Amino acid sequence: MLRPDYKDALKLLKEERAALLAGQLAKVSALSDRKDEIIRDLDLMRMSVVDAQRLKTSAAENARLFQAAIEGLRDAQHRLAELREVRQGLSIYTAAGNRETVRPAGGGMEHKA
Repeated sequence: MLRPDYKDALKLLKEERAALLAGQLAKVSALSDRKDEIIRDLDLMRMSVVDAQRLKTSAAENARLFQAAIEGLRDAQHRLAELREVRQGLSIYTAAGNRETVRPAGGGMEHKA
């Protein structure tokens, strides 16, 4: 394969950005091998200072999107953990300061017509 150039790098970063914005984490993962190859060859690429700055800006934007995706996944994990905890029972404190667990009645879902 030919050595990647500036346009290949910018195109890849745009693909990665689109995948991140669409929540397509599998596609982001699939792009990683190409991204590694481009990063390895970055110092061999011929580009202007302006082109290098564009790549840097695009990579920084993607880094922010990655961080936002990670935070979103963490928030979802915490929310799911809270829901599991409530499903198992709600912890409350009595007037005497003792902790009690109130278990949900039944175990099934309520169906409404």
